[in-house]
Amino acid sequence: MLKYIRVIFTFGLYLLFSYPKILYYYINRKKIPFEKRYNYILTLFKKLEKSFKVNYIVKGLENVPKSGKIVFCPNHQSYLDPLILSLVSQKACPVAKIETKRMPFIGKISAIMGSLYLDRDNLKSSYKTIKEATELLNNNINLLIFLEGTRSKNNNRSLNEFKPGGLKPIYNSGATIVPVALDGYYNCLDIKKKQLVNNVYVTFLKPISFDEYKDISNFDLSKQMHDDIEKEIMFVHNIDKIETK
Repeated sequence: MLKYIRVIFTFGLYLLFSYPKILYYYINRKKIPFEKRYNYILTLFKKLEKSFKVNYIVKGLENVPKSGKIVFCPNHQSYLDPLILSLVSQKACPVAKIETKRMPFIGKISAIMGSLYLDRDNLKSSYKTIKEATELLNNNINLLIFLEGTRSKNNNRSLNEFKPGGLKPIYNSGATIVPVALDGYYNCLDIKKKQLVNNVYVTFLKPISFDEYKDISNFDLSKQMHDDIEKEIMFVHNIDKIETK
């Protein structure tokens, strides 16, 4: 409970006083340059990380390409997972489920970042989103795609199945994939966790170039990425259990 009181009196108040500016950016998002909007949201991310006392343990940043079309593909455990974008210099638009668009604050922040929304119950809408995602990549705007689609809530930290369809814009554009293993953001929101500092493990795995995946089916590629990320998650989760004893 104390962590939520701290966050309310730090980030909550900051967000409240920042709301007019957030609203301005949201309403005028088509007029304000993407980079300016994106950098503003990153300042909010930094404030939120500080409020939750996030301590990053990061591996593999050298695996993130310095240029070219990039798609970051992390596993999905928490509403805070997009915060990983504050760790890389490459800007990336999230691809989110349609429900995100209607969430208070989060929906506006997501829109300011230029997020695309996927409605899996609407085939026509999904096709349009895939087309828009391909166009962004072809215009050298990177993406953040959570292939699990929804958050995994398994106590043993095993992942949900990855959705092969989420890889379609990647195949269409020939972008480089950077799989990302995330473990720990869920602790920030867990009222039962009493530690003062929340360790978040982020591992950027070896990038997968178009030449490496072009002859692999999207089903097989999603399974390969799932297994590689899950293996890393299990490894860092066991380390965290040892360190917090």
